[in-house]
Amino acid sequence: MDKLSPEWRASCRQIDVATLKGQGSEVVLYEVLWQTEDVTSMVPGIASEPRSGHHMRLRLRCQDRELLVDERHSSITIGRAEDNDVVIKGNLISRLHARIEISRNKFVLIDQSTNGTFVQSSDGEESFVRRDSLQIKGRGMIGLGRLPEQGSPQTIGYTCEEV
Repeated sequence: MDKLSPEWRASCRQIDVATLKGQGSEVVLYEVLWQTEDVTSMVPGIASEPRSGHHMRLRLRCQDRELLVDERHSSITIGRAEDNDVVIKGNLISRLHARIEISRNKFVLIDQSTNGTFVQSSDGEESFVRRDSLQIKGRGMIGLGRLPEQGSPQTIGYTCEEV
């Protein structure tokens, strides 16, 4: 914005703040208003609201391994193929079964499998997702193609943490 001429700057407005994948820093997003007679109004201050100072991370535990999903490591893949971040073997598990990503301090599980993914929170709530996405909150277990079982090598434990 600083490098724009005053005329161009006058036709821009801030619309959001976003975190880029692979970077922890936030970027301010602007819109160039080129049809000024038909502009959508914005609620004052909505784009410039400061994000909360806390950050989230997701701790995943599977087969004596622990992985973190956070703003620096914003995405992991899960499946039976060796090139996944979390490799779990099983006949109900797809080669690329699911991804987990962080977006705006929320964790989203994106299922890409044939048999779906089960998520069981520590309070007992069960969710099933197949070729769709689901927000992961709190703590619990993830089962690929079947309900998660405590102690099973095919179960992924998770904990969302504020840091």
